[in-house]
Amino acid sequence: PLVSMSANTWALKEIEEEENELWDVERRCQSNAAVLATGSVEERKAQWQEEEERQQAFESLRTFEREDYRAGFWVRHRHVNTIAGPVLAVAPPDPAYRRVRWDTPDGDFLDLDLLDSSTSFSRGVVIVCHGVESSSSSTVVRRSAIAAVQGGFDVVALNCRTCSGEDSRTHLGYWAGGTGDLRFVIERIHKEDPERKIFLTGASMGGNH
Repeated sequence: PLVSMSANTWALKEIEEEENELWDVERRCQSNAAVLATGSVEERKAQWQEEEERQQAFESLRTFEREDYRAGFWVRHRHVNTIAGPVLAVAPPDPAYRRVRWDTPDGDFLDLDLLDSSTSFSRGVVIVCHGVESSSSSTVVRRSAIAAVQGGFDVVALNCRTCSGEDSRTHLGYWAGGTGDLRFVIERIHKEDPERKIFLTGASMGGNH
């Protein structure tokens, strides 16, 4: 009887500890507006951890601060700075793009190259715009795309009309001041998920957009 009572007491203690731990997990999740599915303590712990990481990512979005560019002492001269990057920088690897084609309202199309965040969550989507006579395969776009996914963002690398390796269906091309296609992409992404944060980055003409 003593052994039986001791075993029962131990079992009850384990259940009580598990319940207290579960309540603690749920309280923390509720404080972060997390919605938990039914499951074991370990499953709910994993959900809490994922929610905590997501909250930290969202919090980091509010901490972006403007930083002035300051070149290294050995590339302060404008000509050296311009030449040093292409000559010395290591070319980034080719991202594992997934290409999709979206038909535009005027009967043409846009080819977009997509990447998913490399983390367990997404902080939003970064649309990367290339420069004149370039594409999503350019060095600067690939480098930007890889940095974005490593930072927890999904990526949409936009190829302007005629820049994806196939001629457009209409006579309309692209130009530095033409932002209609970019607006079309932004509006479609927003329509598919109104809560999704959208960020823009670009080089040369893409930065002008």
